[in-house]
Amino acid sequence: MITGNDPASMILATMLKQYLDEVGIRIELDVADPGRFNATIYSSSPGPDLALMFSGMDVNYLVTYMRWFSTSPFFDCSYLGHTEEQKALDEEAKHIPDAAGQRAMTKKLIRYLTDNAMMIPILWYQAYVVVTPYVHTAPVIGPTWHTEDVWMEPN
Repeated sequence: MITGNDPASMILATMLKQYLDEVGIRIELDVADPGRFNATIYSSSPGPDLALMFSGMDVNYLVTYMRWFSTSPFFDCSYLGHTEEQKALDEEAKHIPDAAGQRAMTKKLIRYLTDNAMMIPILWYQAYVVVTPYVHTAPVIGPTWHTEDVWMEPN
């Protein structure tokens, strides 16, 4: 299983390896620096058999799905094993105008990915960013927060 060499990824990968070892599923950890990790994950060439990675989420979950996991994602992870059935679901999802319908479709799409073992969600947590004119925040880059770029003007 390829994983990043940042502390959060390494802790989670080690934990998962121990759990899998306990039930007889043997994996080797491939700890990669950010350059090799991203080049391996976000390419159209054959990818790893198993990868531990994080993805961001938008307020609209369908946007998150389309950006990261659809058959035409923002990043090309073609080795995920996309199918024609998934492609048809993606096309259907693009035409749903209301939030309730999009939520329902996102649930159906994620269920499709998990039922077919294309993705196995293991962790979810919320992150917040303050948005106001006098607070200057930096983007979160993977598990790294650049605190030196975060500051607040007097108000």
